[in-house]
Amino acid sequence: TAGGDPDSIFISRLRGTHPSATVRLSEMVDGDLQTTVRNLYVCDASVFPEALGQPTVLTIISFAKRLSDHLLRGILHQQAAPATTSAPATPE
Repeated sequence: TAGGDPDSIFISRLRGTHPSATVRLSEMVDGDLQTTVRNLYVCDASVFPEALGQPTVLTIISFAKRLSDHLLRGILHQQAAPATTSAPATPE
């Protein structure tokens, strides 16, 4: 029993759940799934506004595709931006 008391184990019917809505969209993350912590994103069922009561995988895949597009656009934008360098000092 690996140190556990067998009498403490609760046995019930097998049920499935889809925990969600713990980091709700528009409350704790913005439309790009970013939190108030810069560059920290949440992309799972926790961003749902409420529990869907049905399988969540397709919605999560959609969120992931949207977030990956957003992040890729940001990376490409940074790469396309001209590097800012200061001009060399000229002797007077």
